[in-house]
Amino acid sequence: MLQRRELSFYDNMKILALHLDNFTDYARLRGMPYETTELRITIDEEDFYAIIEKITAYEKDELLGIRVGNLRNLNTLGAIYRISLKAVTIQEALYFCQAYLQETLPLIQVVNSMDGDSATIRLSIDNDKDQSNRIILETILMVVAREIKIVSGEDTEMTIYSPYFKTGYPSDWRKGESFMVKFQLTLLKAALKDNSHWGLDILIPEYLGLIEELKTPENFSSRIKKAMLGMAKPQLPGLETVAYAFNQTSRTLQRRLEEEGTNFRQIAEELKRRICNLLIRHNRYAITDLAYLLGYADSAAFIHSFKKWYGCSPKRFREQRGVS
Repeated sequence: MLQRRELSFYDNMKILALHLDNFTDYARLRGMPYETTELRITIDEEDFYAIIEKITAYEKDELLGIRVGNLRNLNTLGAIYRISLKAVTIQEALYFCQAYLQETLPLIQVVNSMDGDSATIRLSIDNDKDQSNRIILETILMVVAREIKIVSGEDTEMTIYSPYFKTGYPSDWRKGESFMVKFQLTLLKAALKDNSHWGLDILIPEYLGLIEELKTPENFSSRIKKAMLGMAKPQLPGLETVAYAFNQTSRTLQRRLEEEGTNFRQIAEELKRRICNLLIRHNRYAITDLAYLLGYADSAAFIHSFKKWYGCSPKRFREQRGVS
């Protein structure tokens, strides 16, 4: 059994415990039993590796780092979110990313570089724990790449490299001599000029509030809900994406949900309604914005769902509650 105990830490190697939570949360979502007791804000290198090694042995999955990274956003830890609020140049944006990792996960060395219209973030760990390092670094690469796309847009050209690349990796990964992500700067430059439209100052705490709310007695459905909220960017992930994160087929995932009297569509609908219930109360979001943030193809589809949830149009809902 994996045990979360009160972990000690060395003065020269403090790791933010939230980084370990990425792995323990994934293990719990996958059904690995563990005991929860008091956990400090920081942990030491030895304990960090010991728990990752236990999870790795339990999962027996070469793509563990990819799946863990796919479930977690750095913005839930406050890193790239700060970039979207404060950075005005590419250099500053990359510095925030580097500084955050160095402060909270000092195992990792981060080297940023720019060449013309492209940028590279290169990660490494200087010890001999190759298997665990692969999991850690691929997790962080996955998270960083997702956050860059959140800030700059899904159309940003990006390639992620790993020395362990093989069949089964996501389509934007390639074989490389080191762990790194390369991306085009054009869209990121434009996003840094005016990124307020993302509204992450509202979305992030709301999402985290929902995650806390979902700390109900464990079953497979609740684990799916938590995973979907963790993967939201801000649109909720689809069935195939969630199934991939759980290392299951879509059919198997649906079957397990049906055993608990629900299905993926019902869960997605419930989460969209709960997120909408928070966002509809903020007048900065137009109906078209809400439709986009909730993953609807157009405003008409969103309004149709909204009327089913609340019995009135979004405009009427806001009028009744003094939101204009």
